[in-house]
Amino acid sequence: MLQTWCRLLAALALCAGGVARGDGSMRCGGRLVSVGDARIDLLGRCGEPALRERRVEEGWSGAASGGVVQGGRTTTIIEEWTYDFGPQALVNVVTLVNGRITDIQTRSYGYTSSTPNPVRMPRARCGSGAVHEGDGKLDLLARCGEPAMIDAWDEVPAVVVLDPGSPFSAGSTVRVEIWTYDMGPNQFVRFVRLENGRVTSITTGTYGYAD
Repeated sequence: MLQTWCRLLAALALCAGGVARGDGSMRCGGRLVSVGDARIDLLGRCGEPALRERRVEEGWSGAASGGVVQGGRTTTIIEEWTYDFGPQALVNVVTLVNGRITDIQTRSYGYTSSTPNPVRMPRARCGSGAVHEGDGKLDLLARCGEPAMIDAWDEVPAVVVLDPGSPFSAGSTVRVEIWTYDMGPNQFVRFVRLENGRVTSITTGTYGYAD
């Protein structure tokens, strides 16, 4: 009888553990992850998944105007993380694209009674103002140490067709990397974007998870 009630509560998104909601979010215990969150948020709030799957896709994007096509080729890193919170809760499959959550889906009830392992995040050695545009990898490593995680992919920023008989004219391949630095629970996570080894932008996320 108790098991039946718990299954009903899980279906209503009220059971403890991992519960996916209809608004593109999932609750891990008392913490919520949503579409748009970064990988560090997923690991920090939900721990290691039961299963990780990864694939790489290449594609083209662009627009035509006046006989000229401008666009680019991108490499997309797609990951599916499966969370199994046990037979009393639904399995959750989280899709990440280039390090960001794009989808959260529920499956059948889980199989194991164990909870996901918590992840200990490495803490950055630097303060919030230590990284600047134009810095190189050596600067980052010397000031802040190894990042908590790195997402990397390739982009070709421009492809132009001058006329239907002309071949593609492709720009140089750009190696894009996002270095994620966790500065602890009292500061915001830093996402450092590098292109071909140089910092091009720094953005902030949620508060960190490192001790």
